[in-house]
Amino acid sequence: MEPGEEPLRVTDPRLLGTFQVRARLAEREAGVVFLGADGTGAPVAIAVLGAAAANDPAVRERFAAESARLDLLGSAPNAPVAWAAVRHDPGASVEPLLKLLAAATLTSPNAPGAGPAFAPHWSGGPDRGLVPPPFHPPPEAPRGMPAPAVVGVTVVGVVALFLLGVFAARSIVSGGGPVALPTAPSSPPSPPSSSAPSPTPAKDGPPGPVAGPTYGEGEKKYRMKLGGFPFEFDAPGTWGCMRSDRKPYDSRWICRDEGGTFPPTGRGAGGMVAVRKCPGPCDEKQRRTLRKDIVIDDEDWKRIDDTTMYAEVEGELDGEQAIRVAMSHVFPSARGAKPDTAVDVQLTGPPGERKTMQKLVNEIRARAS
Repeated sequence: MEPGEEPLRVTDPRLLGTFQVRARLAEREAGVVFLGADGTGAPVAIAVLGAAAANDPAVRERFAAESARLDLLGSAPNAPVAWAAVRHDPGASVEPLLKLLAAATLTSPNAPGAGPAFAPHWSGGPDRGLVPPPFHPPPEAPRGMPAPAVVGVTVVGVVALFLLGVFAARSIVSGGGPVALPTAPSSPPSPPSSSAPSPTPAKDGPPGPVAGPTYGEGEKKYRMKLGGFPFEFDAPGTWGCMRSDRKPYDSRWICRDEGGTFPPTGRGAGGMVAVRKCPGPCDEKQRRTLRKDIVIDDEDWKRIDDTTMYAEVEGELDGEQAIRVAMSHVFPSARGAKPDTAVDVQLTGPPGERKTMQKLVNEIRARAS
């Protein structure tokens, strides 16, 4: 067995093209690298896009372009399960295929559109697996006519700008907590049924320790037990989290609303929750340095208490308003000790999701005490 090799899961493919799939070698939020074998039994390594990433035509286009740079044994970027295979010596690094996944999905630290705090819109939640969603490749162009360009609107527009924070923003946090603005429905609402009354939405809870409300009684929540996180917390019921470790954090997760926002509409909310040990005492100077890894300007931070800073900014993206909320909080890892650990939260969404994001911020602050 090779280092890092894991058994196949129930939803993993067993055959890709002419290659048998035998084990997992590495996994990233963008996809999986498998160990396989060709018809002679010679080992191969196969990079496979995750289901959500593969449903973005722009990702597939980059996957095909980047895989063409490798010495391929075969590939199928437009198959329901998108893959690319190369020869593999036992024990050899699969870094070239991991770089292929990162480049195709814009998750490389140096790739355009990749940011320190957000996953692209296709990032999945727990157990999304590799079962492919419906995918329709672009039609062939008639002879003599150029093929239409496939433009990754959601990746270039929503990810590079909305998630990275490249929008004109202004601070809007100042006491009292702002009121959420409604989000326009994507389709006309269904007429009310006389036989089945509409459910009453859960009311907001009392004000939280940071800003805005807490979860209300009866509100749907999902308990997050994240590896490497020093505490559990409740996320909104339609949210999921996927591990996305990236320095300088010790444990970093991407959490996003998966309830009705796939394919992405630009109206979903999400971002990061992350923890790390302070490199020295968590004094004011050290905390100011740590906050520079959150995409918030210094002047937008507001002090909540001796251990907590909060920011809320509003900006315009492609003619639509977007809200970003962020928290930086330090706490002791042992009861009675001095603060030695920092938890960072940074979330972005439409104005109508402000309260939901504030509830998650308040929940994490209450748990990290």
